[in-house]
Amino acid sequence: MNRYELEHSILPSRFYEDCEGMIKEIEEKGAEYFVAAFEAGEGSPWTAEQFDAGLLEYEGGVNILRAFLPKPETPAQSAALYLLYDQEYAPLRYLTVELDPDGKYILMGWDQNLTYKPYGDFSAANERTMIDEVVKEVLNKDEEVSAGLYGEMRELLKANEIPFHDDEVADYIQMFDVISELIEHRLEKSELVAVFAKLIPVMKDTEIVTSRAKMKTMYENMDEFPESAGKLDRKAKLFIGFSVYAAVNILSENDDKKHYYMGIPEFQSVDYIKYKMEEYWAMDPYMFSFAF
Repeated sequence: MNRYELEHSILPSRFYEDCEGMIKEIEEKGAEYFVAAFEAGEGSPWTAEQFDAGLLEYEGGVNILRAFLPKPETPAQSAALYLLYDQEYAPLRYLTVELDPDGKYILMGWDQNLTYKPYGDFSAANERTMIDEVVKEVLNKDEEVSAGLYGEMRELLKANEIPFHDDEVADYIQMFDVISELIEHRLEKSELVAVFAKLIPVMKDTEIVTSRAKMKTMYENMDEFPESAGKLDRKAKLFIGFSVYAAVNILSENDDKKHYYMGIPEFQSVDYIKYKMEEYWAMDPYMFSFAF
């Protein structure tokens, strides 16, 4: 078995045939999984220090396991692998970062038939951009995945008349995941999306002027909505209200594409939204005073 066969046949076959088993084994063993696959050890041209593996944070129900491999010595050998799969361990795409004859690196995608597709020149600087493009392609074109989290979110957005571009559905998934964690999962996803949609008009109402008035109105409305009445404590209502405020009203510095609601890219993590909430509280001490 040569290195090319391992990287382009054996490992992708394992991935597509038993994604869950492979990922869980890598989670348990880490880089040692690839050390063993490459038989790095005594008498081997590679050492264990030349391997690394770990999970990347990503949104939209997509998980990514990245493995760094020994530096390629000839074209078509891989410097890194990206294994994309969903939350149910369904394999989405097997990617290789390969040395090309010109000494550059290119990103290649291998499907379950081990048919490859080039995605273009690859570097550490454009890693996120290129992975985003692959995820976008997979979620838009893979019928099985589209019927899952991605398709579910599209249907919820449509049902609640929340405008969206196709390329921002993953951002909505991330946002609602963050809000759900903030409120300790007190609402079902469908309830949370419905409440979010019903609160948007408060932010658009020109007669409700101040930040405090907007937050107070949203806070009180959540006691009236059938999806949220009696299910939320004070803290949860504040988190949801501020999340709507942030999504609709905050101009995000993280926005690299056009969004219907400019603050959606702010929802990087629970901690980041808590930080933004404290930041706005410091700027306007009365913003949340009605709840205390």
